[in-house]
Amino acid sequence: MVAVHAYPKDVGLSKIAEDFIATVLRSIPDAREGVVMTTAPAPYRRIDCDARALIYVRMRPKKTMVRVDISGLWASVTTPGPWSELLLRASTGPALILRHFSDVPAAVAYLQACVELTRQQQRAALKAV
Repeated sequence: MVAVHAYPKDVGLSKIAEDFIATVLRSIPDAREGVVMTTAPAPYRRIDCDARALIYVRMRPKKTMVRVDISGLWASVTTPGPWSELLLRASTGPALILRHFSDVPAAVAYLQACVELTRQQQRAALKAV
């Protein structure tokens, strides 16, 4: 007999993820939902900005959280801010942990800061050439 696991918080997590993604798409110019290339159901959602991956959003029902991994193509902000409690330094780069709807604004602020920092670094590099 196969054990069936029901995660009632999964519904809440999907709403947090949806709210977060919608807020990111409204708040960051040029952000678009990207395509996840898989034959199976996609295990995560991808958001692109400036024609490259910005974040990967996945629900983690056993841990009752939404994990947002920031792509290594973007500069990570190291200064403290309202996002400090959400930030996880992973070996693959920074990640944000969302557990409540109230975490969404701080997480979006962190992404906006990362996008702005990366764009500033790109402008500086182009001026130096």
